[in-house]
Amino acid sequence: MTYRVPPMPANRRPPLLALIALLALAAWALAPGLRGGFVFDDFVNLDALGNYGRVDNSAVLARYLTSGAGDPTGRPLAMLSFLADARDWPAAPYPFKRSNLLLHLLNGVLLCGLLRALGRALRVPSPRRDWAAVLGGGLWLLHPLFVSTTLYVVQREAMLPATFGFAAIWCWLAARAALLASLPPSQPSPVNGGRGLVEHGDAGSLAQERPPSQPARPSGAAFGRSASREPMASKRTATPPVDGGKGLFAGRRGATAALVASVLLGTALATLSKANGVLLPMLLWVIEWGLPTAGKHSTDALVADAYVPAALARDALAPDAPGVARLRLLRRWL
Repeated sequence: MTYRVPPMPANRRPPLLALIALLALAAWALAPGLRGGFVFDDFVNLDALGNYGRVDNSAVLARYLTSGAGDPTGRPLAMLSFLADARDWPAAPYPFKRSNLLLHLLNGVLLCGLLRALGRALRVPSPRRDWAAVLGGGLWLLHPLFVSTTLYVVQREAMLPATFGFAAIWCWLAARAALLASLPPSQPSPVNGGRGLVEHGDAGSLAQERPPSQPARPSGAAFGRSASREPMASKRTATPPVDGGKGLFAGRRGATAALVASVLLGTALATLSKANGVLLPMLLWVIEWGLPTAGKHSTDALVADAYVPAALARDALAPDAPGVARLRLLRRWL
C-alpha cells in the first residue's frame, strides 16, 4: 500500500515561496562573513581537534568527545558536529562557518513549521497562520543578533539545542493534534468543575454539543462529594475512538509514542549539545498550559492523566478539585 502526497493547496504556495525567498536573502546577507577567520573562544574550544592527534580512529574519537569542559555534559554532540568540518587542528575556518550558516537556515525552517503547527493548535485560520509562521521564521533568519551567533564558529553549541528543541516541539504539536483526533467525542471531565482538559469557558459549549440521549455529567463539586460516581471504564467505553493521524502518528498509540519520543529524545539531544537543553520539557509544559486542548474531542480523565501533563497540574491545583483526585494526580506525577 502506497501513500500519495496530496497536492499543495493554492493558498499555501505564496507563504512557501516567501519562506524560500527569505532563506535566500539570509544566505546572501551572511555569505560575506564566511570569508572571516576564527575569533575569541574558537581557538580555546576547537584546538581539542588536535590535542590527541588526527581524529581518525575510535580511541582518539572517544578522548576527543570526552574532553569538553563547557558544562557538566561536556557537549559531546556539538563537538561531534565539528568533525564534519575538520579532523585535525589547525584547520580552515570556511567549512565551520558554512556549516553554521546551513544550521541557521535549518533553524529558520524548523521555527516556521513549529509556528504553523502552533497556529493550528490555537485554531488560527490557515492563511493567517501560514503568513504568521513565515513572518516569525523570517525574523529569526534576518535578525542582526544572529549574525555573530552564525559566524562565530563555537556558537554552534548554542545553535544545536535550538535545532533539536524546535524539532521536538514541532513533533510534539503534530503528535498532540493526532492524539486529539483519535479520541472520542468530548465529555466534560469530572475534575476541575467539569472543565478538565477543555479550555476555560468551554464547558457550556460542550454541554450544547452533547447528544440529547447522553445524560449530563456531574460537576466537579458533585464529583467527590456525592455517592453517585460512574465507573471510569464506562466513561471510556461509551464512544469508540476514531482513527486519527497518519504515518508515525496514526492512532492513539502512535501519537502517544511520538509525544514521549519528542520529549525524551529532543531533551537528550539538546542537552548533549549544551546543558540548557534540559529546559525543553519545561518549555513544552508552558506551551501546553496555554493551548486550548480538547475542543470537540474527549476530555476523559484517562487522557488527562496519561498524555497532557499541564492539564494534570491545572486540575490538581484547582481550588474545587476533590482531594482524592489531587492525590491520584500527585501519585502519577511522582
